[in-house]
Amino acid sequence: MISDASRSLRPATGRAQGAAGLARPVLLASTLLALLAGCDEGDRGTDAKGVDAPPAHSRGPSRAERATVPPLPIEKYLLDTGQEMQLMKASKVLITQCMAKFGFDYVGPNFNTTENLGENGTNRARRYGVADLETAKDHGYHLPGVRDGKPETESSGSRMSDAEIRVFIGDADPNSGVRRGDRSNGKLIPEGGCSGEARRRITTEAPHDLAGEINKESQGKSLSDPEVLAVFAAWSSCMKGNGYIYSSPTDISEAVTNPGPERTEIATAVADVTCKKKTNLISVWHGVETRIQNRMISDREEALISEKRHMETALEIASKVLEESP
Repeated sequence: MISDASRSLRPATGRAQGAAGLARPVLLASTLLALLAGCDEGDRGTDAKGVDAPPAHSRGPSRAERATVPPLPIEKYLLDTGQEMQLMKASKVLITQCMAKFGFDYVGPNFNTTENLGENGTNRARRYGVADLETAKDHGYHLPGVRDGKPETESSGSRMSDAEIRVFIGDADPNSGVRRGDRSNGKLIPEGGCSGEARRRITTEAPHDLAGEINKESQGKSLSDPEVLAVFAAWSSCMKGNGYIYSSPTDISEAVTNPGPERTEIATAVADVTCKKKTNLISVWHGVETRIQNRMISDREEALISEKRHMETALEIASKVLEESP
């Protein structure tokens, strides 16, 4: 039985992302596979073939939000959305070519209309929660361009058949039933299927995701810093004065349960942003995390540089694949 995760993996764009502490995962091999399969682990029964699927990263924080929070030190070691799209487009080309050899017409996700937001795995615009007052007034804690928990534009496509998925994912998924040396339509299925062959060709499988770890761990470390705890207390007092009981901005995520913004949520978000500005919360929190990241980068700089060179090589290969594709 082929797993639903292999069958459908579309990036989730509809959930509220206004609460603090939401660093976005960087593009790893597993994430790349998920996007190219065309669905999300929580999106059961949707299309894996990806015909006219919503482009990845087509919805996100507003331009005003992206300008609110300054860059973080780790960002120079992370891929931005444009580079991620380049890797995915090239991988799609290679997967399409590989699948065709087995007689399958792989369509994949539609990346052609994807906007390059210039963002990266730090999710800087929402890293410390919603920070722009106008966005809070219009969308609460939800991302602009999302209604009822789903992107405003979404089209469906046909699912891949079991035979197609076997070739797409190969022995990378134990549930596929594919073993090393198995064939389809008389041809040997590559290790990891056509998606695995594409990853090896573009070398997206980095030996270690140190930049991603620092991106995540620095955020966790900042939550116990005395300066951050003090500004959280000031923010909490401000929120209490507006009728809201939260000990820190990270607690608000538990209160956001509606698929779309409602009046209560919008009022909470407006109070949240107002109190952040009054207490200078984002500047303090960002400053603390900047210091933490600088220390972590200094300790592992050589490994980070090596990791960055690895991804630069992958980007060069991807660029060549795209240049040579019809």
